Amino acid sequence: MRAPNWLNWRLTLLFAVLGPFVGAMPLLISVAVSGEASANLDLVPLFLAWAYFFGTAPAVLTGLLLPAVVGLLPKPHRDKIWLQLLVASATGFVISWLLFAALTPFSAGKLAMLGALSALVCMLSGLLLRVGPNNSFKPKPLRGSA
Repeated sequence: MRAPNWLNWRLTLLFAVLGPFVGAMPLLISVAVSGEASANLDLVPLFLAWAYFFGTAPAVLTGLLLPAVVGLLPKPHRDKIWLQLLVASATGFVISWLLFAALTPFSAGKLAMLGALSALVCMLSGLLLRVGPNNSFKPKPLRGSA
């Protein structure tokens, strides 16, 4: 039994684990560079906790929807890596913008740009790690049937 092309749990798990961390990195770097470094570094665990709290939902939704969106591309263009990365960035931007515009009073555009960056890095790492659906299920034949 083959897994459907639009469902990839490994990619979704990769997006859920790596996505909020990548989205928080530019903000963490800007906090670490500005002001007194020792006082700002004490806030890193709290900042990462908030990044995972707010960033897991858009990351998981992007990881779930991305194989379906890539499946909508014309067949000759599905295997082009640059096009898959572009689609991943656009999907991450749109999902992050929709969620953050509806749920937070902060600037949704800036947070959506972080979602696009996060989706780009997660998709690139997924392509490099060759994360794909597991289609290795081979049912055993019934005894005495052949």
